[in-house]
Amino acid sequence: MKNNRASEVKVGIFITVVMVLLVFVILTMSSKSSLFKSTSELHTSFGNIMGLTEGAEVRLSGVDIGLVKRIRFSDKTGDTSVFVDMSIDTDAMPRIPMDSLATIDTLGLLGKKYIEIIPGNPEKTPVHEHDIIESHDPKAMLAPLTELGESTGDLKKVLANLDAISASIKGGQGVPPTDLSKAISGLENMINEVKAGNGILHTLIYDQTKSKIISDMAQSVATLKQVVDDIKHGQGTLHELIYSDKGERMIANLTDTSEDIRQIVGTVRTQPGALHSLIYDPDKAQIIEDLKVTSADLRLAADKIARGEGSLGALIVDPTIYEDIKKITGGLERSQVFKSVVRTVIRRYEQVPELEPE
Repeated sequence: MKNNRASEVKVGIFITVVMVLLVFVILTMSSKSSLFKSTSELHTSFGNIMGLTEGAEVRLSGVDIGLVKRIRFSDKTGDTSVFVDMSIDTDAMPRIPMDSLATIDTLGLLGKKYIEIIPGNPEKTPVHEHDIIESHDPKAMLAPLTELGESTGDLKKVLANLDAISASIKGGQGVPPTDLSKAISGLENMINEVKAGNGILHTLIYDQTKSKIISDMAQSVATLKQVVDDIKHGQGTLHELIYSDKGERMIANLTDTSEDIRQIVGTVRTQPGALHSLIYDPDKAQIIEDLKVTSADLRLAADKIARGEGSLGALIVDPTIYEDIKKITGGLERSQVFKSVVRTVIRRYEQVPELEPE
């Protein structure tokens, strides 16, 4: 009897050892096990964990680095926040900066939940044991469907408005005209006028004989472009004025000249002088009138002389008078009587005393 009990004990011990070894092998082969890894604990919290369970994976940039160790509510009454404790491989801790963000994601559309840690700035200080990282609450799966329903309602309203606008554009019984329908109707009438009328637009678009207008315009534009190119790359005056230093000096000289003229005009306007008197003094206006009369008299006298009127005119126009005068003066020079008379007149003039000035 004792031998049987001893055998049963041995069998029980053997089965127990085998079971322990089997659990050890399973835990060792499992990728989720962290029994033989150095781990650290991090914390975060969510307003809604959306079905996240303990034992769920924790990933960093898509790589498994730990498990969800515990899920618990806040100790404060009325606080609905859900705190999540995570067991993280110690080797992965230096890769998680303090400004990293934890969120809940799903494997596939209906897959299980897991925590995804989005790394922050790598230059920030890494997290340490029992640090709390910020979190981002996941959106409910039905939220996109709700938003889609709201968008569908808005889309129905837009389609209804488009139907109303289309009806107003088409017109018809019981449909009042709108500004848009009036504008479209006016545009249609304008197009018909251009198409069937005799205006400039009709001629330019439909009259083939007036195509020369377009070609002339194109040629004018080409000519203008050529002129601009010649001015830009040529050696003419405009090129010098626009692009060279000579043009700048010329503009500066013109500026100085205009300033000098302005000063001269100001001086004539404000300072006394002949030009000021002639322009601004009403008493000197008679000088201009006298000059006009004198000029007219001189022109009249010149006309008479040119026609041979008067002694001077006859002397200039008639060559015979010159010949006669020449003969007379020649005879006088040879006349002894004339010479004696001239000498007598000169002696008498020299004997007359000069009059004293009063």
